Amino acid sequence: MCYTVHLVTITSYYPLDIKKSPNVLKQIECRNLSAVNMLRINSLIDKIDLKQIRNFDDINAKWMFLKSEITKIIDKVAPNRKISKKNNNQFPCYDDDLIRLKHQKNAAYKSFTRTQSNEDKEIYEYFNNSFKSYNDE
Repeated sequence: MCYTVHLVTITSYYPLDIKKSPNVLKQIECRNLSAVNMLRINSLIDKIDLKQIRNFDDINAKWMFLKSEITKIIDKVAPNRKISKKNNNQFPCYDDDLIRLKHQKNAAYKSFTRTQSNEDKEIYEYFNNSFKSYNDE
């Protein structure tokens, strides 16, 4: 003898009344850290007069001097800018940092596909790994 079991699922054909939230422009801050800008930043950091560090006695003052010099260079070459991204609400759990990392990852990938340079590939891999690790948290 052969016994069979049939499972029947009954569903409604009528659509649910779920309204999609409207698209909202989300403003995020980021920097243009392309391969060209990174090379400019590196060359300007090499030109910092590190002899001035001797003028400071405290390690914290030395650190603040070095940090401020590097920050000035980064702000000069790649200033903070605000961009507007459509928030399609596909992933409502994404915060500003994840949205920014996703944008930087996608921009780096586009740059890499255009140039096929190793620098752009490394930048893309950095943002891709950063996005994945931050998203997994």
